[in-house]
Amino acid sequence: KPDSSDPRELLAEGYQELRNGNSGSAFACFDRAMEILESRPPSAERRELRGEVRVHLAIAHGRLGKLSLAEQELRNALR
Repeated sequence: KPDSSDPRELLAEGYQELRNGNSGSAFACFDRAMEILESRPPSAERRELRGEVRVHLAIAHGRLGKLSLAEQELRNALR
């Protein structure tokens, strides 16, 4: 599990992992970012960042062959 407690850092790290072809590591970064965001009080910034993390979670799921989960994340991102 990634060490950072900054969702933006985790998002950037996960994106880099995706670019390097490490979908599992990318997923772990995005999942951790979502955990952190879910623990924070609602705000416009949190809502925007959650959407971005969900889209990247969907990409990671897709690359891991979990298409149903990818679709679910994309639907959640649109809410």
